[in-house]
Amino acid sequence: MSTFSSKLKSKVKGEDEGEKILTPRILERNRREAGASGFSKETAELIAGLMTSDANSVRHSRFGASSRGDCMRRQLFSYLGHTQHISEDLSAIFGDGHWRHLRWQAMGYEEGWFTRVEVPFLIPEYGVSISMDAINDDEGWGFELKGTSQFAAIKNTGVPHKHLLQIHTMMLASGIDTFVYLAEDKRNQSFHEIVVHRDPKLMQEVEHELVLLAQAVADETIPDILPECLGRTGATYRGCPFRTVCHEATEWPDTRVALRSAS
Repeated sequence: MSTFSSKLKSKVKGEDEGEKILTPRILERNRREAGASGFSKETAELIAGLMTSDANSVRHSRFGASSRGDCMRRQLFSYLGHTQHISEDLSAIFGDGHWRHLRWQAMGYEEGWFTRVEVPFLIPEYGVSISMDAINDDEGWGFELKGTSQFAAIKNTGVPHKHLLQIHTMMLASGIDTFVYLAEDKRNQSFHEIVVHRDPKLMQEVEHELVLLAQAVADETIPDILPECLGRTGATYRGCPFRTVCHEATEWPDTRVALRSAS
C-alpha cells in the first residue's frame, strides 16, 4: 500500500496518523526519567485504590465497550452471566493487560497527562456500562491503551476496526470526540500513538448494534448461532468463552430476575 493510500485510509477511518498528542510528552519523560519509577503519594494512593476496587468485576447485566463487534449471541451470554470458559493462557493475558494499564495510568496521572483514570460512564437506554482508561478533561480527549502482539500490523494499517468500534462506544457514552489510541508492543514496550476522531459512519454502526442488543434484552430473545460455529470447529468457535453452553442455550434463562436485581 502506498503512503498516500495508507494516509487516505486513515482519514476515512477517522484516524490521524500524523497528529500526536501524547508521543512528545512520553519521549520527554523517558529522556528525563531514564528508567526511574518513583511516584508521588497521591499517585500511589490512586493506583492502590484501583488495585483494590471491584468496580469492574461485575460483567453481567451490562454491555461493555470492548465487546463491540463481537458475536451478538456471545454478548448476550455475557449480559446474562453465563459461566465463561477461560483458559490458563487467556487468564495470564488478562493479568498482563491489567498491570500494563496500571503502569500507564500511574505514569500518565503523575505526569499530568491524565486528569482522571478508570472513568465510569453509562448509557442506560442501551444497558451500557463502561470504564475508560483515562481522560484529559483540560484538553478534551480520552485515552485507550492496547497491549498487542500485532504491533507492526497496527503501525502499518492503523487501528483495528473492532477497536475503533470500542472507542466510538466510549465516545457515545462520554461525549468526547477525540481519543488517543496507544498500542504498546508486548515484546519490547515500543509504543505507537494514533489519534482517533469521531466518525459518523462508525458511530452509526455502534448505535445499530446497541439497538439490536437492547431489543434482544427487551424481547428476551437470543440471536442465532453464527454459521461458522454450527460445526463446533474453527477459530471463532474455539476462541469463544461460551462455546460449552452456546449450542445448548435455546431459551432466555430463568436467571434473568436475579441478574436484573443485581444491576
